[in-house]
Amino acid sequence: MFFSKNGFTAAKSGDSLLELRPPIFEANGEEIAFEATDGTYFADGFEAADTLTPLGDGLFRVRRTVTNTGIVERTGKWIVEACDLFVTDRYLIPCVSFSGNVRSNGKEAHGLTQDGKPWIFAYDRESIPSCTLTETEDAVCALFASDCDADSLVSACSLKKGADGCLAHRIYYPVTEAPLSYVDHDVMSARYDTYRTLTVGETFAVEFYLFVGTPKWKNYGTASLLDRIEDIFPFKHEPVMDVKAAWENSIRQSEILLADVGGVKMFRNAMRNDPNGRGIYMPHEVYEAGWSGQAMKQARMLLIEAFRTGNTALRDDMIGSLRAWAASQFENGLFPTNYARHLNHNYIACDVCNYGWAVSEMALSYKLLKDHGIDCPELLDFSVRLGDFFVSHYDEKTGFGLKWNPDGTKAADGGSIGGFMIMGLLSLYTVTENKVYLDCAERAMALYAARDVDDFCVTAGAIDCACIDKETAYPFIKSALDLYELTGKPEYLVTAEKAAYYFQSWAYSYDAIYDADCDFSRLGYYTQGGTSVSTQHPAVDLWGDIVIPEYMRLAKLTGDARWNARARALWCNALLCITPKGGITLHGHDRPEGLQSEAFFIARWTRYRKNREARGHLNDMFVGWPAAFRMTTLYRIGTELDGDFSVIEK
Repeated sequence: MFFSKNGFTAAKSGDSLLELRPPIFEANGEEIAFEATDGTYFADGFEAADTLTPLGDGLFRVRRTVTNTGIVERTGKWIVEACDLFVTDRYLIPCVSFSGNVRSNGKEAHGLTQDGKPWIFAYDRESIPSCTLTETEDAVCALFASDCDADSLVSACSLKKGADGCLAHRIYYPVTEAPLSYVDHDVMSARYDTYRTLTVGETFAVEFYLFVGTPKWKNYGTASLLDRIEDIFPFKHEPVMDVKAAWENSIRQSEILLADVGGVKMFRNAMRNDPNGRGIYMPHEVYEAGWSGQAMKQARMLLIEAFRTGNTALRDDMIGSLRAWAASQFENGLFPTNYARHLNHNYIACDVCNYGWAVSEMALSYKLLKDHGIDCPELLDFSVRLGDFFVSHYDEKTGFGLKWNPDGTKAADGGSIGGFMIMGLLSLYTVTENKVYLDCAERAMALYAARDVDDFCVTAGAIDCACIDKETAYPFIKSALDLYELTGKPEYLVTAEKAAYYFQSWAYSYDAIYDADCDFSRLGYYTQGGTSVSTQHPAVDLWGDIVIPEYMRLAKLTGDARWNARARALWCNALLCITPKGGITLHGHDRPEGLQSEAFFIARWTRYRKNREARGHLNDMFVGWPAAFRMTTLYRIGTELDGDFSVIEK
């Protein structure tokens, strides 16, 4: 059966793009292909049939049944295969492989094969289950699993290049990971196999989907697919708490992280469960300005809380914290992004991600205080001097760089994290109205958009990975929308849409299945609306929380209500597994009320666990950004987006 953008035919035609092939049964490493006769497939001891349902606009649902018609039970794997009828080097396995991860420096899977054997990945690593996608400038094809039942969902996928150079999309039933399984940061283990046994007369039935269409933009065939995903994977959940409780729990997490450091209040980057006791502790002395710790954003959010409640002591503590950060600045405008290094003078090169957040948060904090009649010029001076450093060191070929030494020399280039500096400069422009910052932001956006966003490949550079990631797309969404509203140039709205589709490709569209005794099942966690971290870190987090205001802006500017629906899914997921009143004991440790884990391990990538076969557990790291992002989203909806909480509320 052949598929084209205009439908499907029984015989190949000139415009055919994808061929659905007969079933394959794999046993003992050998593949048995079926023969086709009048819509029915036969092999030794098996009979199979497909039922095809067109869903419109290039989307098709297929139900395949296979019956054991032999005289003995059969154990093995079932393979669905659909083959491209074109040659391309552009392919995607969402969250896992971006055309082979050639732009990643991590040790996750690269290319299509390892030692000549195709990579096969379990469904729960992909935001769309067992999805493989290929595209040219004119066509996009995809194969992916259904969540209609466990047999259909619990699967794996691969892409296999044929002798003609075309790619074969495959779904394996049940789960396989081969030739190796990625089980920890840059760590591979032996392959992982599961099998399905069919007794005599038993029928095995699965559903899966085929998609054939036209890319929304060059390299954005995924966007065309995503516009159909909500039709077949509708969001099924409700928020587990109201916005008031979400704000209050976020305040609690920030307060838990707050500590007295050298006579000022600072937010600890992270707390962990104490391996020698039942409480939580700070494993390393890190008070981070942006990125994971978000100390400056937490200070601004607690300032907002102080003004809301009239808590002058909290207000003064937060002003003192921000002033202490300002006092840590070097003469050249840079500063140690870990405040502990300001105290111990043990300086190292720092990343542009932290610097970009710092420019933005200090400028916005200055304005917030000014609006409440408090003048803190040192905060604006900090932001201006840091912003001026990056304006003067901007390079038309490499952008803002990756890391900078304390003496003002560049330590490293690479990555897409210059986007965070674009965001910072635009915040600085809105406060100062100095066009120098707007002009530099526009030049930088042109560079990063053409190199990274247009390529559907954004790369991380911040601290713990050097690979393809999702969070570094955020500043391009926000900054492109800001530039569109500031300049009216239509290309910025297109860039914002592209970056948002890229980000959304990391958001889980379905709920993976877990054993009843794992953390997820016991605590009510589900994957839909969570966002995968990166190709190198295949865990899920609630990072999508910060993007919600941008999705709401896109819905207004484009008239596409799907962005509001996507925002709501991100919000509901971001509220999961916040420690309830009275606290809980988990992994042998006490978690206080309001605390939330940083990451949720959805697949066989089980950091900090002895059992690497485990799935569906929370990590024991508690950092600043989840609370800071939730508060930022709620504040922005209330002040910038007409207080339209209906988008995310029940």
